[in-house]
Amino acid sequence: MSATPLKSQELILGIDLGTDFSVYGVYRNGKPEIIPNDYGLSLTPSVVLFADEMTCVAGSKARGYSLRFRDSIISEMKRVIGLKYDEVSERVKKYFPLGLENDENGKTKILVDFSNHFKNKFSSDKQLSFTNENLKEDINAIKESLKKGNSKMEEEKQLKGFYPEYICAQLLKNMKECAEKYCNQLINKAIITVPADFSNEQRECTKKAGELAGLNVIQLFNEPTAAALAYIYYYKDYFNKEKKLLVFDIGGGTCDITTLKTISFKGQIIIKILSTIGDQNLGGKDFDNLIIEKYLNFNNFNKEDLKKSENYMLHHRLKLLSEKTKKLLSSQNKATLHLEKFMNQNFKDLEITRNEFEDLCSELFEKCRNLINKSIEEADLKPEEIEDIILVGGSSRIPKIKLILQEILYKSKIHDEINPDTIVALGAAILAGKKLNKQLNREFRIEDVVSKSLGIEVYPKNTFKVLIPKNSTIPFEETNQFKTSTDNQKTILIRVYEGEEKTVDKNRKLGEFKLMNLPPKPKGKVKINVNFKINENGILEIKANEYNKENNYNEIRIINHKEISNKMQINQQVICFDSLLSDKLIFYNKKIINAKKEDKFNLYLKLINEIHSIFNQDYLNSIKNDSKKLIILYYKFNIYLFNIV
Repeated sequence: MSATPLKSQELILGIDLGTDFSVYGVYRNGKPEIIPNDYGLSLTPSVVLFADEMTCVAGSKARGYSLRFRDSIISEMKRVIGLKYDEVSERVKKYFPLGLENDENGKTKILVDFSNHFKNKFSSDKQLSFTNENLKEDINAIKESLKKGNSKMEEEKQLKGFYPEYICAQLLKNMKECAEKYCNQLINKAIITVPADFSNEQRECTKKAGELAGLNVIQLFNEPTAAALAYIYYYKDYFNKEKKLLVFDIGGGTCDITTLKTISFKGQIIIKILSTIGDQNLGGKDFDNLIIEKYLNFNNFNKEDLKKSENYMLHHRLKLLSEKTKKLLSSQNKATLHLEKFMNQNFKDLEITRNEFEDLCSELFEKCRNLINKSIEEADLKPEEIEDIILVGGSSRIPKIKLILQEILYKSKIHDEINPDTIVALGAAILAGKKLNKQLNREFRIEDVVSKSLGIEVYPKNTFKVLIPKNSTIPFEETNQFKTSTDNQKTILIRVYEGEEKTVDKNRKLGEFKLMNLPPKPKGKVKINVNFKINENGILEIKANEYNKENNYNEIRIINHKEISNKMQINQQVICFDSLLSDKLIFYNKKIINAKKEDKFNLYLKLINEIHSIFNQDYLNSIKNDSKKLIILYYKFNIYLFNIV
């Protein structure tokens, strides 16, 4: 059944874009509901398979092909979205079988193999099936290929890098299509949840992924806040008074902790966030990996050999078994990790008790403990003031995590009545309903916070001046005045950073821009106003102007470590579009002709024509005075360029 545009209530999709699994829902008929995917499941694997350079399969269907096209399937992309290559830890890089690529601007790309060694064996029109017979076919095909020699396979790899936001967009597109089919109507708007600790860049790239998927992302919503909203929605009577809560959210790849309080005021429940903190390198997969390491050591198997092509199936199987073992230890005192014979290798069964698991993961549990303590400290609360704890994410079911929370917050009640796997998506769906339903909008008010301090570099050099302190309620706006530091200074360079350190070299640079044509005056006589504005999505906009001279100003919107929305630059960039397209066309023509790939060349020309239809001169002239449309146009242009070939 295909979606048809019906005249029915407007819907906004609420999406929990997770590291391992994603969940989505809507608010309709007066209540939130989770939408099942095309296999009838509430959890959709956060997996994308590239069948070729222009064709993707996402979600459950993609995961079903994980053995057939092992080097063309990507997961964990959320771990690197919005990060520069140098910011990705070596530990995280290991999650990507073919590695990551550093582009010319330092941005991260995920490598995918298009050689498709099994493409002839498994044609694209073959129906997907999860039967044991098909699994045996996959394994036999891989064995046959390995017998022919792995070195040849390595030489034949055709690698191409994709930006994480583009890969995430394929997953979001899949969710959008499933939701439209389920609701039998078109859905073009979405609210996407993000880890509370996500930086400005990571938020922008998540929003960009939604736009690439054909969604108007009306808001980014912090995951712990979404979970809190869901509980408060379902248990209004319980939370309809002043209460202090802690949300502990640990999913597949990240751990976020948020403290908040609820206030009842004139029939409205106000959800006020007090502090938020997180670790983007602490999640369920980290527990799984420690179990794998223990199993390999027990069998005297070198973990480095797990990366070899011939051990792909072994690694794949161990990941599934380690996750299963972790889950079993949440409900029983011991579990056995049993692995059948693989590639003529015999493995001994490993029995692991809950106590052994807790000892094995002691460092991870200690990280959790430290985050909880720091969150309470930043909220300026005492442990005994926290009355309720909300558990979010699959790994929050681990008994040791619950024990740590009870030890620290000894007067608190733990809430896990709502499924920790779907609660964030429910919260996003409720917020979507709040946007459309006036009554629901009156019932709740959310006051979220910025997760990192934002500011600029000031004199003396390397000094970080905070303009928006961490945990400031958003939306937030602050203006500070600065003076020139030298005589006759004509230009001032404004460098923007985020972080908690006192010097900029220890914080993260977001971007920079210049304010020029300052009047030649003695040091300190020219005053500059710098305005920081952060919206409800946590995205930063900055404007600087000479004091009392509104006509001399400059502004940027921070994205991808560079300034992209300076109005004057935008106009110049639009004028350059035709020459840029020509340069790209010449470059790719040579590349394609040399490679003798006529089919690819025809596809490229088709897309070039499509681009020219979008960026025609009449359209450019009609919007040249509309800065917002020009910015969107610039985004679209760049999106086309990095996806064309």
